Amino acid sequence: MRPFDGDHLVDELLTKRIYYDTEKYELATEREWHVLKLEKVSPDHVTWFDPPDGAGMRTVETNSYRIRRQVGR
Repeated sequence: MRPFDGDHLVDELLTKRIYYDTEKYELATEREWHVLKLEKVSPDHVTWFDPPDGAGMRTVETNSYRIRRQVGR
């Protein structure tokens, strides 16, 4: 299976106003997200979110991997 490409999806939505994908994906997690505004951000914009406890995180620059744990737990 190919990896999910969020940038491609957003580019298609912004240019064509529609996105159609025939690829089959395996459900890995299930969360509900609400998109409030769809727009391109500058390449130097830093986005961040705090993943939940127990989530696996990989740092692309160093190819390091760790399991997130909140401090004090």
